[in-house]
Amino acid sequence: MKNTFIMSLIASGLLVSCNQVKKENLDVAATPAEQTTESQPVESKSTEVPFVIANGYFVNNTQKNTKVEELKITSKQQLDQYFGMAATMGEKGQPTTIDFNKSYVLAVVGVESNKETTFDVKGLVQSDNGIELSYTIKEDSKSQSFTTHSFVMLVVDKQFDKEVKFKKE
Repeated sequence: MKNTFIMSLIASGLLVSCNQVKKENLDVAATPAEQTTESQPVESKSTEVPFVIANGYFVNNTQKNTKVEELKITSKQQLDQYFGMAATMGEKGQPTTIDFNKSYVLAVVGVESNKETTFDVKGLVQSDNGIELSYTIKEDSKSQSFTTHSFVMLVVDKQFDKEVKFKKE
């Protein structure tokens, strides 16, 4: 009997607290200061877009870009124009699988250089205006005895297929 009484108290407390949260949210939503009118601009909200960094690819030696290229790739034919697959031994040696029926690719391709260059993705966000990929480029000051063609490649689900803006920070 004592356990039943305690469980009833706990259940009642939970119901009351849930009801209080709902009332507070309703009160906040109803404040006139936060209501928008036609003359006030509505701010667009941005949300993070999930992606996978593709591994096991290289820039084809037929690509001779003279500036950084920002690409949206929607087919295997387009991918093959810019990139080749480079399988290596080991557990993670296979290139990332890309199914263009379900995904598309965003890529930032640097110029061929004898300096180590890395691309860091700072964010991929969706807003009312489309998708924005923010990235930085870091180039080492020391020269190497060979050249590389650095890039970053993201695989993105087609449910987020919108106009893309690239933003170098």
